[in-house]
Amino acid sequence: MTTESPHHITLGQFTAVFVPSGLLLAWAMLAPELGGDLDLGRTRFTIWVVVLLLVPSLVLYLFRSVSQRIANLSYLLWTAALLVFLVHTYWGVFYYYRTIGAAFVGQGAAIFIPNFTLLVIWLIDTALLWLASESRARTLFHVIVRIAFFVLFALDMIVGRIGAAQILGFVFVGVLAAAGLARFVTARVQVSEGRPL
Repeated sequence: MTTESPHHITLGQFTAVFVPSGLLLAWAMLAPELGGDLDLGRTRFTIWVVVLLLVPSLVLYLFRSVSQRIANLSYLLWTAALLVFLVHTYWGVFYYYRTIGAAFVGQGAAIFIPNFTLLVIWLIDTALLWLASESRARTLFHVIVRIAFFVLFALDMIVGRIGAAQILGFVFVGVLAAAGLARFVTARVQVSEGRPL
């Protein structure tokens, strides 16, 4: 058995991911009640929750070969982030813009089409993760998707935003860059000691 798929998920692992995810989602839905545009606030805060869930998911994904527990937590966080992204998309399209057509016009093709593509790819990736048997092609697809998500979210948060969202983008990039460096160093040490990656 490899760590390229979720296996033997425990109640503790499930709880460790979905209780905080649920609390963050509740915050994203309730915080806008304190003032401002309710629908815009919920749309904005839900994407922040997505980023907050993607950070540990992607960090743990880098270290998934260490143990099944780490791999499981990564996959559960990835799935939780997708579920929150679905809430974000639903709220943005049907509450903030009111219709898919209005969302397309309001966001423009340059934003709407990549967002829709991102959602479809994420759904496919997650379905393959949970339902498909392990293969090199599937693993390569997962790696490519995660790299693409890192690049897209980093660019969107740092280049396309200002204020708190941009700061969150720098944290996102910084934490993942540090984790990538740590993974590279540990992989080099393992190779030099003759241990498998």
